[in-house]
Amino acid sequence: MSTVNWRCAGLFVVGVFGALPSGAEELSAGTVIGPGNLAQRMDDSFAGHRIGDMLSEPMQMWIRDHNLTMRLAEPGDYRIPSHLIEATRANAGQARFNSETRLVEGWTAGIPFPPDQIDINDTQAGYKLAYNFFYTPAFRNDSAEFDSHTILIGANRGLEQTQKLINYQYVLQGRTSGGPLNLDEEVLKKQLVVVQHPYDVAGLGSFNIRYANGKQDNAWAYVKSVRRVRRISGNFWMDPVANLDLLGDDNGLIDASPSWYAGVKLLDIKHVLAVANTPGMVDPENFGERIDLDNPPHWNPINVDWEPREVFVLRIDYPEVHPYSYKTVYMEKEFPQNWLGEMYDKKGELWRIGLFMGIQMETENGEPAMAFSQVPVCDFQRLHCSQITVTALRLNNQELRAQDFSERNIEKVAKGQMFAF
Repeated sequence: MSTVNWRCAGLFVVGVFGALPSGAEELSAGTVIGPGNLAQRMDDSFAGHRIGDMLSEPMQMWIRDHNLTMRLAEPGDYRIPSHLIEATRANAGQARFNSETRLVEGWTAGIPFPPDQIDINDTQAGYKLAYNFFYTPAFRNDSAEFDSHTILIGANRGLEQTQKLINYQYVLQGRTSGGPLNLDEEVLKKQLVVVQHPYDVAGLGSFNIRYANGKQDNAWAYVKSVRRVRRISGNFWMDPVANLDLLGDDNGLIDASPSWYAGVKLLDIKHVLAVANTPGMVDPENFGERIDLDNPPHWNPINVDWEPREVFVLRIDYPEVHPYSYKTVYMEKEFPQNWLGEMYDKKGELWRIGLFMGIQMETENGEPAMAFSQVPVCDFQRLHCSQITVTALRLNNQELRAQDFSERNIEKVAKGQMFAF
């Protein structure tokens, strides 16, 4: 097991980071940045990094115009699971990006392109990083069971609706937590999602197969009213997710085969402020503890710390038929995890901002893991926000079986006959 040490005490000296502008300060942990002091704090620094440089223009807008506040905290440590380190070392140098097919060849397990070997001058670097997340997101757990809520919030109306759902995912390629490495030659993962509340939509469910070779997803839905499972379009990466403020590709901030994108470029390596270590899962009986439901726009995260994270800045361009023109994604430099996404419409104007708010935990087999406790995706054109909050989570459950993940079992899961959390 390895530890990434983010603390760099002793490096906060002018000689290392450069002279501060006249009148600027080095801020201390606990300082709060908000609409009332943003302009005054832009030239100040924290952990040796200028505040204005760690806030993109969309994030500055969110603070300035929509009352977001950020409580600064020292960067936290992350423990990287030994099975990921071992798989990455064992397979180093095997993965290759084919620029003609925009697919990866030779990958078996682990991070295909180790981040410390990424060259910003490599024209393929953007695609390589996107594939790192595609194959090994959030420390690459072989299974995940989420008990979560989606919360719909309007800037004028406040809290509109909550929905409870369960989400089960099972990986079939590049498995590293035990057992066979690969369980299928084509399928990367399978996913079952079922809505449990409110009553009018309870029991609706979907099943999705994601392929490793760029093939379009296969997907099915259980229609409760007719008690039938029906095939649906596998192109939902560009479709709205139910009635939420996000598209399929906004799940995890990017969630598609990189081969489907029109282009992926590595623009920069820099530090941004992100919520990487939340204090715990969200209490479903008290959403207001983590979401400022009382004050406009009623969707801002509260009681969390924002810390400097070094990131790769990616620009993802979409095909003409996709609703977005492009998306800017800020990916953790040390491992494949996205902290922030900014989505733009066909006119090139900001449409949505998504945050991934991380939490550290352990898997069922005792390895360190990272997941999320909140993912707000906010539509700044419509002034509406969807918050996905996790209330319970289990990773690498050895009792799950690949054969249980099929379209034939959506109805059973919807009726509570399988996968009781």
